[in-house]
Amino acid sequence: VLQQIGEHYRCANQPGEAFVNLCQAGIKLWERGLFSAALHNMKLAQPLTKAAKQNLSQNEFAKARYNLLFVRSALAHNKGEWSEAIKHLKTQWRYAKHLNDWSRIAQTQLDLGDVLTRLGRVKEGKEKITNVLLGGRTRHNIPFQVEAYHHLCAVAWMEGDLEKGNELAQKGLVLLKEDSFSLPKAKILLSMGAVKASQGQLAIACDHMKEAIKILEYLTRKELLGIVLCNLAEVLLWRGLWEEAHENAQTS
Repeated sequence: VLQQIGEHYRCANQPGEAFVNLCQAGIKLWERGLFSAALHNMKLAQPLTKAAKQNLSQNEFAKARYNLLFVRSALAHNKGEWSEAIKHLKTQWRYAKHLNDWSRIAQTQLDLGDVLTRLGRVKEGKEKITNVLLGGRTRHNIPFQVEAYHHLCAVAWMEGDLEKGNELAQKGLVLLKEDSFSLPKAKILLSMGAVKASQGQLAIACDHMKEAIKILEYLTRKELLGIVLCNLAEVLLWRGLWEEAHENAQTS
């Protein structure tokens, strides 16, 4: 619907409204794993940037521009284009700071931290992620604390420190209610599943991943769902459960 409204405003030569709606649509499409459609919206929105800046208030423009850059950086991340992702994230960071919106600042820091660690700049990446963890504690923001633990666990796993990874994942999990059906919980369960699998605790790893899958199916988060299904298929192969592994791989 947002995409249709955006295209309507674009055709009616109302660049401000078109820009806002197309950027919002891009975010929603990306969240549902519809990457081609999200990119299509960004391509429609990009040429409207200058005109939209003149038509919108500074904050309206900054919010829409942040959304556009969020999708661009996420799509670059998905393709493994780390330098491109960092370029968009640095500009995204400026808009988040302009809005003085801690949630946007924190999300950008987490994404920057993730990309930097993948580029081997581990110290820089961990500092940004830790900043979010500390900020989340100060603000009693549990979702961002759990997201930070998820990323720090991934770094520990990458460095081969499985005990540290397990400890970080556990710290994230205990912050959440047992019946929580949230994206942060799905992510921390994925982290725990990866650590447990690396420790040889394959049945426990499968249980964590299956729980994450239920949450992601409910939330219709297709990108992460595909990752978890592939990871689960691999662990099932290690357990010799060929048919179940094949089924999960096909679903992904």
